[in-house]
Amino acid sequence: MNNFFKYLFTVILAIIGLNILFKVIGITMHFLFPLLGLALVVYLLYRIWGNPRNCNRRNSSKHDRYEW
Repeated sequence: MNNFFKYLFTVILAIIGLNILFKVIGITMHFLFPLLGLALVVYLLYRIWGNPRNCNRRNSSKHDRYEW
């Protein structure tokens, strides 16, 4: 129960902090959210169709680790 209250307090403080931040820069957030959305779409398209990360070391054996 101690961890629950720690996480709850952290989430409440984060919401309060974001609320204050959005009030301070509320005008620029109107222009920032479409840019963030566009950047997210471009990043996801790059990850889907672009060069994948170098994860060949992990899957070099081509063996299903969940196959017993």
